Amino acid sequence: MEEKPIIVKVVGTIGYGKSHMLAVLALLLLKNQVKNRFGSVPFVCYIPDCKTLLESESAILTILHQNIVLNIPDFAEPLNTIEEVRAVMQGKMVILVADQWNSIDEYQMVVGRLGSCLGTSVFVKIHGMSMNKTLYALRTGL
Repeated sequence: MEEKPIIVKVVGTIGYGKSHMLAVLALLLLKNQVKNRFGSVPFVCYIPDCKTLLESESAILTILHQNIVLNIPDFAEPLNTIEEVRAVMQGKMVILVADQWNSIDEYQMVVGRLGSCLGTSVFVKIHGMSMNKTLYALRTGL
């Protein structure tokens, strides 16, 4: 039976410091590699601005390639397709730290493309979201 990932939403107004907190969190997770309950070190995937994922499939490949090099420093193979990324990510336990998640929240194609790269390996999702009056009304139904 597949476990659902834990989702943590970091929400605040513009200037609150969400991006700084998420960047520091990603760095701490990379530096202080804590083993998970299975005895392996989680793969930390940090996306500083999800808006870049809207650009193209190559933008997703670039961001994920950078994350692979951060987590596996001796990795030197080119990654040209989602299938190649998926092969590298297979079996990894991923902590996804994604800033500005609300910029892609409504774009299921982009979320699906990212999900197809990471597969079912994501066990913690940390989403940074800017809260403004319009988004608050949409989220609360007011």
